[in-house]
Amino acid sequence: MKKNFLFGLLSTLFCLLFNQVVNPDKPEKGSWDLQMKKIWEIDSAGNDVFGDIQEINVTADGKVFVLDAKNFRIFIFNKDGNFISAFGRRGEGPGEIKNLQMGSQLFIVGNRIIVVDRGRIHYFTREGKFIKTALYPFQTKPQTFVSEDVFISAPATIDDPRNSEAKVKLYNLKDKTEKVIATFKPYKKATASEENRGNQFIIAIIIDEITPLMMVKYREGKIYYGMSSHYLINVVNLQGKPITRFGIEGRKQNPISSAYKKKLAQQFKDAPQEMVKKIINGLPETASFFYEIFIDKNGLAYLFISSPDSKSRKKLDIFSPEGKYIYSSEIRVDTGLTIKYFTLKNKWIFIATEDEEGNQMVSKFSIKLPEVINTAK
Repeated sequence: MKKNFLFGLLSTLFCLLFNQVVNPDKPEKGSWDLQMKKIWEIDSAGNDVFGDIQEINVTADGKVFVLDAKNFRIFIFNKDGNFISAFGRRGEGPGEIKNLQMGSQLFIVGNRIIVVDRGRIHYFTREGKFIKTALYPFQTKPQTFVSEDVFISAPATIDDPRNSEAKVKLYNLKDKTEKVIATFKPYKKATASEENRGNQFIIAIIIDEITPLMMVKYREGKIYYGMSSHYLINVVNLQGKPITRFGIEGRKQNPISSAYKKKLAQQFKDAPQEMVKKIINGLPETASFFYEIFIDKNGLAYLFISSPDSKSRKKLDIFSPEGKYIYSSEIRVDTGLTIKYFTLKNKWIFIATEDEEGNQMVSKFSIKLPEVINTAK
């Protein structure tokens, strides 16, 4: 009797210190209509037609930044969609960027525009004027920034497949210190290697919505992270102390057809085909659970569900700040368009789309987000 009482007491204490919310696959409040209304749409920046939109980011006052890998430019628009200017120059000198096509990222932190390059972080003003460049260590690429000098990293793949562990780390660029937030096992089948005349050749392929990845977001002192192959999000503070954990139980992943995999392989014609074949054949039979996380200013979490075959519609799940699954919803564009990229910013959503002829556009929509619902009990 005493043992049972002690066990119950310890269990209660654990729940008070660290709350875990396991939700059934049914939203408490049903579906939520975002009431999307298009405000404007653009297909060019001055004389430059959009070529390959990789990222979109937006300042608090509505200025829009579009990273176009094909044009090798970052275009700046005002809140009404009018083109202002562009910046970004290929090279390795001050303010020059090595590559905007393979994993470059665009962040807005305070008054700074940050472009993450291969091994380098470039800082610009909101007008696109170069400020400085900082170096970051190998395998410590930023996923999100806490401040201008502090970022959180988590490798998408391991460059050496012999390694079995990766880390979610908080890294300080000023004093070169790091703090390990969590360790995890990366998806090794996204990487292949071979020996050629004593040299090791490594190739890694990351495919949105398919490759299991460690997803990391930061908002208001909280770090949100989770492997996309499991529907579970951990929330910790900047010291790594657990705050909560939430997810959905019983959710089934969307299947991936062999025809889709074959089409994927055709996109990597310039890579060694035996290695590409090895990676494609090793991909999961099902999509990841989610492929993007947004946290709004009220602490609501929006998880976008992976469905590679769905081009013009993307479903999402909405969670309360306490981790309760409260709504299901979706974003949608006109039939015939493919959603390439999107970002939420307050009461707006910005979406990059591509039509059947390969023309790309950026659209701004007004949306209605849910009010904060206190689901704590």
